[in-house]
Amino acid sequence: MVLGSDSIFHFNRFFDTAEQIANKNFNYFQANYGFQQAGRIITPLYGPFVSYLMGLLLMLLGSWLKFQLAVDLLILVTAAYGVYSLSKRLHSNQDFAIISGILFMTSISITGWVLNQHFTSFGLVLIPYILKYAVDFLDDTNKVNIIGLGISMALLIQTHFLSVIFTTIALLFLFIIGFISSTKKIALLVRVFAAALLAFILTLNVWGGLFEVYSGNHLLSTWPTMNIDAAAIKLSFQSETETQLGIVLSVLFLAQIIYTIIHFKQTSKNNQVFTLIGIFFLVLSSRLMLWNALSKSIPQLTTLLQFPSRMRGVAAIFLLVALSISCTELLNKHNSFISGIRGSLILGICFTTFNAYVNVSDLASIWHSDQPISATNAITNQKKISADKVRRAFRSNNLSDGVKTVEKSTPDYLPTYTRIDAQHYLKMHPYSLVEKNIINKKQFNKQVINNGTLKLTWHSHNNKSVYLPIVTYQHSQVKLNGITTTHLKTNAIGNPLVFAKRGTNTVLLNYQMSALTHDSIILSICAWILTLISTVIFKIRFHKHSS
Repeated sequence: MVLGSDSIFHFNRFFDTAEQIANKNFNYFQANYGFQQAGRIITPLYGPFVSYLMGLLLMLLGSWLKFQLAVDLLILVTAAYGVYSLSKRLHSNQDFAIISGILFMTSISITGWVLNQHFTSFGLVLIPYILKYAVDFLDDTNKVNIIGLGISMALLIQTHFLSVIFTTIALLFLFIIGFISSTKKIALLVRVFAAALLAFILTLNVWGGLFEVYSGNHLLSTWPTMNIDAAAIKLSFQSETETQLGIVLSVLFLAQIIYTIIHFKQTSKNNQVFTLIGIFFLVLSSRLMLWNALSKSIPQLTTLLQFPSRMRGVAAIFLLVALSISCTELLNKHNSFISGIRGSLILGICFTTFNAYVNVSDLASIWHSDQPISATNAITNQKKISADKVRRAFRSNNLSDGVKTVEKSTPDYLPTYTRIDAQHYLKMHPYSLVEKNIINKKQFNKQVINNGTLKLTWHSHNNKSVYLPIVTYQHSQVKLNGITTTHLKTNAIGNPLVFAKRGTNTVLLNYQMSALTHDSIILSICAWILTLISTVIFKIRFHKHSS
């Protein structure tokens, strides 16, 4: 097992949906099983489709160890095949397409999930599949696949929202270039609009959930990166890290850029476009952007973007695919250097693969050490948790053991009184508030009952006011000892204050979504079913007609 910096947060997401599925007791908004059973809203704000998909996989595998191994393999294979198939789509030689796929798979952008459970990797692996359809923008034959582009983009929206922003920027570049050169501008515009409309309909649950929660609540952002420059990348001649591109990718990217600039008129349009877009994202991910100065003008960058290095994964997709095209062009010209280039690329693969192996091996040794958690930031009650207890918990067939043994006080998306900027965020110490007001309040018994309702019971020695270790939002419904209570006073992170009577007290917490949001979820599910059935029927008929 590897318990990286983001592992506990995402494991709680997947545990919550796994338990919903296993118990057939669903609550799309309220987390009743994960996140200390505090009723927090996470799933609708953070990749709902993939949350439930990963929850299903976790439930079927029944162990955190099996789950992590399966997801790691899935991410790596999906990443490699995505870049390989995109390269092949752009007529690259198979050898060079395979090399590009492996280089992408072994880069930190992808192994970031394996090493630290960074969810950006989930978004990055889907981008090549979208680009496979989007490259048709550059083709004047007007063959843009509406269904393929719409479904692939919808999958990304249902997975990782920041990756959607990166991909949308890339698609805009491709569309503008294609539109300018197209002789069938209206037809291109219509097909792209149709694909966008399909993606919107398939993700109505995402938009409905985001609108409902953000329109009625102020939510705490992710941790603000105050020195955002330090989170950008730089070229380096060492091993690849989160802020260093590494010798292999640095050399290959520079070689591709220089080659394309020198031979710009001789290279294909696809090569030119992919190289230019790759350069754009590479510059954005680097310290050349003077991110600290930018963040002063746009403070939201410290929480929305956090780490400019995230964009190097997008740059890697474009530049590695462009590299495979360049090598193919040289091969077709019978260039005498092609054998040396192929050998150098294989050597590069060996280096990046070895680097990935060393990184994983180092973390594997941590798992077997006296401190098996590789990233201990914000892990609560660390001194009370023995190494053997952690290992037993995550090897156990009882999935709750893991998330209950290792708890992290991540405050993302908690409701606050007002909008919290980066400076105020640091002053309020939200991690400490979560630990004090949610995690450490163990005297409350929590149980999930029918209709996705969370039940709290506790004993009070006298009549007194008490903050509950649950969280309430605008549409949360609270019943105290059988009586519905409204306009409850809350603290800085949304814990409600109630007046407890002497003896046993009971609180029921549920979330009543609006009719509009409910309908958007139903429409989204129906749209997915109809789209997938229609696609299967079309493919069957197409194959029958072809044969």
